[in-house]
Amino acid sequence: MRQNPFETPLSVLVKASFQKQLLISIPHLLALAITFLIIPFSIIMSLILMLFIFASFIFYFKWHIYKSLKRSLHEVRQDSAKNWLIRTKAGDFKKASLLDSSFASNWLIIVNYIDMDKVRYSAVFTPDSLSVEDFRRLIVRFKLT
Repeated sequence: MRQNPFETPLSVLVKASFQKQLLISIPHLLALAITFLIIPFSIIMSLILMLFIFASFIFYFKWHIYKSLKRSLHEVRQDSAKNWLIRTKAGDFKKASLLDSSFASNWLIIVNYIDMDKVRYSAVFTPDSLSVEDFRRLIVRFKLT
C-alpha cells in the first residue's frame, strides 16, 4: 500500500533565491525613490530617512538571504507526529509552533514560528527557492496545520 506523501516527514532548507532578493530589494528601492523624489523634506531629513531605509535593507538581506543573524532559519521540518522543528544559525533543532500570522499562497510562503522559549522566527519561501513538489507540500502542510 502506497503511503500518502503529505503524511511523511517533510524537511526543507531555507535557501536564498532571486525572487526573494527581489522581494526584499524592490520595496526598499521604492522607499528610497519616494524619499528622494517625492517627499519635500530638507536634505538632511531625506539623508537620515535614506540611511534608515538602507539599514533596513541590510538587516533583511542578512536575515533572509545571507542567514547570518541569530534568528535566521536554515531548515524547517515537520516530523511524522506533525511537530514542527526549526534549525537556527547555531545548528540545533528546536521544537516550534506555527503561528497564525503565517501566510501561504501559490507565489509566496511566509512562516512564523515561536519556540518553547517564546522566541519568534520567520522564514520566507518563494517558488524558485524550493523544488515544485516541496513548495506544494509546504503549502499543504500549512493549510492542514
